[in-house]
Amino acid sequence: MRSALLGKYGAYVSDMPRVYLRGARQWVKGEDGEPGRMVECRLGTELTTLDQHAAPDLDQLPARIATPMRQEFWQRLGEGNAPEKADAAAWVAQAVRELIDADLAKAFDLDVIEDLAGRAARICGRLAQLEHMQEFCERCGIDPPAPHGARTRVGCRARLRSHRWWRRQFDKALGRRAEDALRRAGIVQRHRDLYASYLTRRQHRAKQKATGRWIRDRVVISDAGDQLELWDVRERSQANPALRRGELMVRLRGFSEVAEAAGHVADFYTLTTPSKFHRTLDHGAPNPNYAGATVRDGQMWLRSMWAKARAKLKRLKVLIYGFRIAEPHHDGTAHWHMVLFTVASHRDTVRRVLRGYWLSEDGDERGAQQRRISIKEIDSAAGNAAGYLAKYVAKNIDGHEVGGDHESSSDADASQTCQWVTAWASRHGVRQFQQIGGPAVTVWRELRRIRTACSVARIESARVHADAGEWAAFIESLGGIEAGRAGAVSLWSEITGEITQYDELRGPQIKGVRSGVLQVETRTKIWRVEKRVSPLFSSLGPVSISVRGAGAPAAWTNPNESSMYGPN
Repeated sequence: MRSALLGKYGAYVSDMPRVYLRGARQWVKGEDGEPGRMVECRLGTELTTLDQHAAPDLDQLPARIATPMRQEFWQRLGEGNAPEKADAAAWVAQAVRELIDADLAKAFDLDVIEDLAGRAARICGRLAQLEHMQEFCERCGIDPPAPHGARTRVGCRARLRSHRWWRRQFDKALGRRAEDALRRAGIVQRHRDLYASYLTRRQHRAKQKATGRWIRDRVVISDAGDQLELWDVRERSQANPALRRGELMVRLRGFSEVAEAAGHVADFYTLTTPSKFHRTLDHGAPNPNYAGATVRDGQMWLRSMWAKARAKLKRLKVLIYGFRIAEPHHDGTAHWHMVLFTVASHRDTVRRVLRGYWLSEDGDERGAQQRRISIKEIDSAAGNAAGYLAKYVAKNIDGHEVGGDHESSSDADASQTCQWVTAWASRHGVRQFQQIGGPAVTVWRELRRIRTACSVARIESARVHADAGEWAAFIESLGGIEAGRAGAVSLWSEITGEITQYDELRGPQIKGVRSGVLQVETRTKIWRVEKRVSPLFSSLGPVSISVRGAGAPAAWTNPNESSMYGPN
């Protein structure tokens, strides 16, 4: 045990109780610029621990949360001067209030969220005016839907009367609010809960299990009568982590081949946010510069800087292409890794523009010049760009052959921590992977649907290379890397006249690919998801019966984005 002198009272910085004595003095901050002062704090005849005095509701929190918060409170007291001791009391009081208000038991309980969604949908069902529904939505802490573009007043009313819509909104709003409060309380860090809180990680596992059960209980049936197991379809799609990782590496290797053939150069960038976005320092101590920003605040700052840099490079007519990966620091703060290819004569311009924007805010703070933006030249003789990003791709998908995660204090295996990264991305809505420049990958995927040769020469040339997994040759067949998304082959989409579950006209749906006025259909069948009931046993043996009308859950999003958790 070590003793720490805290004003006129004593405490032991250990696991022993700390006692706040009657008649002790406490530092109180001044108001409106006035200096602080010491005041007598008389608490009667009973002795009270300092943490209980600062935050009486601390013991209402789960021990896994309350214990590290109490430890940090005493660390701040023991190491701080008088004003910092007052800040320690204010910090723990504020953090406990936020966690109590966030109602952790409700925010991370899928059954409770289901009940809340049902009640909210029923209340809106009894309201006639959209404005009254929107007002109720705001009182629930949810941003209400408003008519905009293709979204109509009828669609807004339908959303507010939809149980599924409310379930998604409550899950997102309550979960993010609680997770942000836990992060501000210091729970999310390498010495406690890496990347995301244990509550978010536990809920993420529950969603994955629910999704697995939902998928295994359903089949997909085409209008031609074909029937497939939905689980088999999922395993052969980009929802399968191994296939997703493989396609990303194929595209990255293809970019490297394009660059090598054109004589372009590559740099590996690591980009992070100013200190005020980071809650916890590398060694686990609270960051004194932290300003209360959320994970999404940090990600939006990175996106803003990138949008400005990319717009300037476009004005300068600088060609760039490559990949960007977003991943968390140990405390959940987002940072990016990028491989950017460019013409050799433009390398210094790209570096100067990115460095200028990334240091445009708080660029003079300690460590900003060295850590805010790191640039490493990729030497093609030592290895291509795919090798630089391979570890980061695998670490954020399935941990394949990564080994230990250096962000973990216990050097946990990346095959385990990758699940925590996915939980982090899902909770905060962070898009993990993004292609920069080059053709749209959707064209590549549509061409791979075509199983026989087609008569349109440009489309057939691109199809052959896409089918063979040759990203570099595929880019060349579309007109080269400079063509970007305006290549020789593009998507063919049409309005089908379908109505969504919210009584709105469905937007353009992909039908195939086109080159000029020539089109090739890639989606020749209409598929629907149906629930399979238990097999019936007859003289013919087990017979699979499908129930019509059980569509896919509204919450199931594009697997290429950050969230793909089925009905939740």
